[in-house]
Amino acid sequence: MGHEKGEVKILVFQIVPWSYGDEGNASWPGAFKALYNQEADIIAGAAIMRYDRSLIADLTYPFQCVHTGMLTVAPVRQRSDAMLIVTEPFQWQVWLMTAACILFSALTLFILSSTLRRVYNEESFSLFESAWVFFSIFVQQGIPEQPRSWSIRILISLWWLASITLMATFTGSLVALFAVERHELPFSSFNELVKLVKQGKYSILMDSKSLTRTEMIANSQLPVYQDLWYEIGVNHRIKYVKGIRSAVNFLLQNPAYVLLGPKTVLKMYEQTDCRLTLLQETILPTYVSIALAKDSPYSTFFSNRGFSSRRCKTSTSRMLLWRFHMYTSHLVDLYFRKLYISTFLELWWLIRELVERGFPKKWIRDYGNYIASRRFDFCNGTSPSKLKSYLDLRRAQGAFWILIGGLLCGILVLFIEIALHYVVKNAGSEDNRFAQFRRWASSYIRENW
Repeated sequence: MGHEKGEVKILVFQIVPWSYGDEGNASWPGAFKALYNQEADIIAGAAIMRYDRSLIADLTYPFQCVHTGMLTVAPVRQRSDAMLIVTEPFQWQVWLMTAACILFSALTLFILSSTLRRVYNEESFSLFESAWVFFSIFVQQGIPEQPRSWSIRILISLWWLASITLMATFTGSLVALFAVERHELPFSSFNELVKLVKQGKYSILMDSKSLTRTEMIANSQLPVYQDLWYEIGVNHRIKYVKGIRSAVNFLLQNPAYVLLGPKTVLKMYEQTDCRLTLLQETILPTYVSIALAKDSPYSTFFSNRGFSSRRCKTSTSRMLLWRFHMYTSHLVDLYFRKLYISTFLELWWLIRELVERGFPKKWIRDYGNYIASRRFDFCNGTSPSKLKSYLDLRRAQGAFWILIGGLLCGILVLFIEIALHYVVKNAGSEDNRFAQFRRWASSYIRENW
């Protein structure tokens, strides 16, 4: 749009790649130095509002609130798939509660059957048989004998209903487990991240082009930021990389870092690479505005006509179109050498119309979807070549291990039953060794005790 208007109105400007710069030794490098020395009229880019910047430049009303996001590498989950089908759908608390309910219900059935045996000619269940009844119900098997009393019928019918619900939940958890790849981060909030940084497990990664966020952490009076600043300033658990794109590449090669930067930018990188995870929590909210030269004749125009103060929210509906490169990690400062107010009027109202129609928001969303659709090499589950309509043996092996375990347990119980039957059958015979041993043990006890 600048080139188009420049051809019509003879607008002269230059595109100069440069960083914003921060105050150092009473001198301002970068773009703000150009404003301070009256070498430029305006920085056509979103500048974070700071008090020291307002002393050497005119800042318009804020048009957007930018939050700082935390981007990290999704950890590779180290787990064994041998018993995945058993351990993953339910936590151990659910299995423990199920076992406790089976034992308690078995005790209740044993008491009820013993009490009602004389009244309703009820079936007699031993304690083991009672436990086996509810285990059979839990695994969707039938029971050998149907109860006659209403109290036991109600108990068993409600257990059937509970087991059906529990098995449906189990099946749904398995479907979700096999359909989605879950990543569990070692931290879920900023406070937990600071604790891990203090333990030396993580370090902070930031863009070296703008040190504003570092200064905000250093000047904060909150204890969590003071702890983080101690780790950054004293223990040097921070690394600066030039540019967000370079920082993301460094992060992928060094998972022990967490990248702090504009959430909107980091969210786009998260959408384009499934190895990255962006935390929902945000920190360090800042207002951004347009910086003009001190006492600029255009300050009133931009403040009164261009922008209006907005509350700081995570989602913004209006953004300045002059910095699309902000969302692709390129920092380009446009230094306008010669301005014509009529050109700015036409250009500004064109930009404002596009903003009010929602073009920037749609452009950012479409651009993110376009990049994500072209970069699916590292996205597990999104690549068409990796999608499977069947369950492989690696994840289904738990069912076969349970089958083998049940078979071995059945064989072991078979040998135990045969041995017990042999012992009981021959216990009454006087001419076998077991009977002789029993007589010898009895006589020995009587003589010595």
